Amino acid sequence: MHGSSTSVTADVRHVGECPGHGRMARTGQVSGYSRALLYPAALLTVGAAAIYYAVAPEHAEEYLPFAMFFVLVGSAQLVAALVCLRRPKRGLFLTAVCGTSGVLAV
Repeated sequence: MHGSSTSVTADVRHVGECPGHGRMARTGQVSGYSRALLYPAALLTVGAAAIYYAVAPEHAEEYLPFAMFFVLVGSAQLVAALVCLRRPKRGLFLTAVCGTSGVLAV
């Protein structure tokens, strides 16, 4: 009886995980081979931040609040890239998608 109880407990802890299929566990941690996608995603995010930093001086000559906006967005993307690598969570990715969509809408 005790052995089956331990088995059930082990099964419950792994609910929501799907190793090898890139699904997220109930804890929000990325499982399986999808961790390999974190580095390219972080690198692309850093690249986008570099572009925002590169165009900020040109916009500063035109209108300073535009430049400040570009620096703010670039900084947010750098932070998102670092957090993505250190603590990948579903909420972080959703926030990044919403933030990027908001910037594109502006």
